[in-house]
Amino acid sequence: MKINFLSLTGNDRDRSGSYRIWVRDMSKTINDNKVNSKIKYSIDDIDKDCDVVILGKSCYKICDSIKIKHPKKLIGAINIDANYLSSNIDFVIVGSPEEYTSLSQYKNVFIYPLIERSFENVEIKKHKKSNILKLCFHGHYPHLFKLISFDNSSIA
Repeated sequence: MKINFLSLTGNDRDRSGSYRIWVRDMSKTINDNKVNSKIKYSIDDIDKDCDVVILGKSCYKICDSIKIKHPKKLIGAINIDANYLSSNIDFVIVGSPEEYTSLSQYKNVFIYPLIERSFENVEIKKHKKSNILKLCFHGHYPHLFKLISFDNSSIA
């Protein structure tokens, strides 16, 4: 089996956590498991002999164009909007059980762990007893303001 990932991110793609986890790291994991996987940056570069095209995050809206150009290939899409539905998407890859549930209108939904490979084999942090409680947020900071109906005064 041959897999092509399609990413339409620009030249600074390694600055994007989504690219690093969903495309670069997943492709490497697939290759580590003895399946041929390559990353492509243009629809025209998709290998004619690949079996599967996995659309990077934010590429899913071009699935119809890809299916027209490559009608026999399976098409996967990464982390698509919950209200987006296309019969040209054969499977979806998400990062959590919540996303899995929100995309249950698709027959084939897979969960992929959102842990960057750069953190593999890193020494585990040793925690020390402290009277300070730290609440941390991992994500895109504008999403914090969607919590407006909740008490977010401590977040600002």
